Amino acid sequence: MKRFRLSALRTFLAASLVLAGSMAVVRINAATAAGPLSEARDAAVRLDRLVQHNPGARKLAPNAVRLPDGVVLSFPMAGVAEDKCSYEDVCLFEHENFGGERLRFSLCAVYELRHYSLSDGRLWSTQVSSVINRLPAGSWTHIWHKGGAPPAEEGMAKWELLHSSRAVAADQPAQQFPTVGWNDRAEVVKPARIPTAQCL
Repeated sequence: MKRFRLSALRTFLAASLVLAGSMAVVRINAATAAGPLSEARDAAVRLDRLVQHNPGARKLAPNAVRLPDGVVLSFPMAGVAEDKCSYEDVCLFEHENFGGERLRFSLCAVYELRHYSLSDGRLWSTQVSSVINRLPAGSWTHIWHKGGAPPAEEGMAKWELLHSSRAVAADQPAQQFPTVGWNDRAEVVKPARIPTAQCL
């Protein structure tokens, strides 16, 4: 009788160990799977918020939207590799050292940053902390703080010029400003591309 009890006890213990091991593996696998799934869900929510806060925005990538005027808004996302700023673009960043969300321009125009929002609804007109100018060689990027002055072209004379940078050749390092002295004050951006025919 004792032998039977010992044998049954050993069988029960062995089965319990196998079951516990299986459950641990299931938990580990579930935790591993939850990481990427959770990140993907968070990115999808953030992308929907970008669309919600920027009328007319259309999804361009899992972490980016394009607006009717050609401006691209994006945020960093694990597993999505991209240049900080592609050649022929001007890129503004939420944080210093090119971190956080990004606002990308490629067309020659005057852009008021109050018309663009980050995924949490904050306006870009109070959020720019670093800049990269990768326009074609010789092109300029101008950034102003308008301080309540008229938004039209004739108002530019009253705006405070915060920054001007001249782009260099494509095979040269981009004009990068990892931190700007006018942090969070940029309100108007004008990429002035060369040749000027591209601005007509």
